Amino acid sequence: MSEHWKITVNRDACLGSGLCAGTAPRHFRLDDGRSRAIREDIEPDDIVVDTADLGTLGLTNPFCHSKTPFMGNTQLKVQGSYPLPWSTVVSAIFQNVPSVPYGANYRMTNAQVFPFLGRNLAACGTRTLQTCTASIVVGLIDPNTSFEARRTQLDLRVTKMISLGRSRRLQANLDLYNALNSAALLTTNNTFATVNSQWRNPTAILAGRLLQVSARLTF
Repeated sequence: MSEHWKITVNRDACLGSGLCAGTAPRHFRLDDGRSRAIREDIEPDDIVVDTADLGTLGLTNPFCHSKTPFMGNTQLKVQGSYPLPWSTVVSAIFQNVPSVPYGANYRMTNAQVFPFLGRNLAACGTRTLQTCTASIVVGLIDPNTSFEARRTQLDLRVTKMISLGRSRRLQANLDLYNALNSAALLTTNNTFATVNSQWRNPTAILAGRLLQVSARLTF
């Protein structure tokens, strides 16, 4: 009688990082943002053990129990306007919101993983430790637990209403976006390396201060 394995996923604890589906796509898939076993009864396959053994490296269990810090979920937004003489209104929007979360995706070679697993990766097949070039990408930081500096942005507007007769009105707007000229990070490089690393280097920042003039004619 052939041996069979039974695999299950605790979907309540699963964070949905894609680690299982990415490591063993033949056996796991993402369903509604959570990992699910494609088949519960399978033939023995070392790649499933590799996926589970990532917990031995301290990489899987924290992902399933990661918790976004309070400031990572906290947003402060204030909006207001004030009427001035001569049909003029000045308004402002201020916001202080969490910045982009950063991770650290590190590609580990089979030689690096071997001391933790005590064997080669399943992808090595019959190749030896010396000849196997297989690797696996692992996350070194729990998802959504580490954030860059918060983003602070101030947008200003001055609106002037001009009457052009009984039924015609002109609304003139002067907008100043990102008045503080913040260079807050929007995306960063999450690839971690020990040599020539570009980790956490900015790949996109908030657009600089912008002055815009616009008008709307109603008739």
